[in-house]
Amino acid sequence: MSTTNEKSRERRRRVPREQIEAILAQYRDSGMTQSAFAKRAGVKICNLRNWLYSKRRRESQEETPGFATVKLRGSTLVAGSVTIRWPGGVEVELSSGMDALCMMRVVRELVRTCSA
Repeated sequence: MSTTNEKSRERRRRVPREQIEAILAQYRDSGMTQSAFAKRAGVKICNLRNWLYSKRRRESQEETPGFATVKLRGSTLVAGSVTIRWPGGVEVELSSGMDALCMMRVVRELVRTCSA
């Protein structure tokens, strides 16, 4: 006679990470809804959602904030201060003022780099 714990362990088998990654790649490429893909792939929708959540969480923890190099030519710095703020709290402060052309270049490059 099996105990409840034995039955629970029999039903819960651990899926190797490589297999989960392969399933998630197939899901991404499928263009299907989570529900439709789960049925087609023969996985429980709750497992698919947990795997997707876990992957997003891992990836967001792995991302480290960084800086983009902005290269400008032909501008001179003048006195002043400018702060550029993005939604979500990202902020860049340029402690020395710049002429209008230089400021326009910096802003354009930051927007292009940070929006990619």
